[in-house]
This record gives sequence, structure tokens and C-alpha cells, in this order.
Amino acid sequence: MAANIHGINFVSTWRFQAQLDQLEAQMRNHVGPIILSGDFNTWNINRMRQLQTMTQRLGLTAVQFLEDDQLKRFLFSNPLDHIFYRGLQVRSDSTAALTDCTSSDHKPMVVEFMIGV
Repeated sequence: MAANIHGINFVSTWRFQAQLDQLEAQMRNHVGPIILSGDFNTWNINRMRQLQTMTQRLGLTAVQFLEDDQLKRFLFSNPLDHIFYRGLQVRSDSTAALTDCTSSDHKPMVVEFMIGV
């Protein structure tokens, strides 16, 4: 299963949680690998905690990007964009943000996964 999200922005914490709850309900019973990515708008600690709690319940792991990845951040805080996965392995040294992309204020994220290794 692959899902991409653009987290609603500038709303109350409970509205953000409601969006995560809807997403989790769709993913909860899936058996097999999952990739969840997108702009989660995790610009404050509460949103980041809500996202981490949901991904933990789903058994998802965050893809780790380098510190200088140039992913979009809000005031030097958490990145807004994330990739999470389950049932796959990240190919070593395959994560990157495409820094030469100028069509958006967010940089496209790239990661290579391996199945059944």
C-alpha cells in the first residue's frame, strides 16, 4: 500500500488529529508493506507527536534523511515532509532530497526500497 498526504495546515490540533485518524483507519487492516509519505505540516511538537503516535501504532519506521537534506522546515524545527515504511528495507545511501527542483518550495524526496531481503 502506498499513500501520500498533504496534512491540513493552520487548523486546531484536534482537526489535524481527525485527518490522521481517517488515514490510519484506511491503513490499519492492510497486511503487507506500506509506504506513507507527504507534507504532514509537522511544524510544531504537538503535530509531530501525533504523527509519531499514529505511525508507531501502524508499525511504520521513518526514513532517515541527512541533516543537510534541505527538506522544508518551519523556523529550524522538524521537517514538514516525511516518508514512513513497513515491510521493506531502505537501500543504503539511497535517500535524498532533490535540491535542484525549483517548481515547489518543498524538495522532492527520494528513497529506494527493497522487498523480501
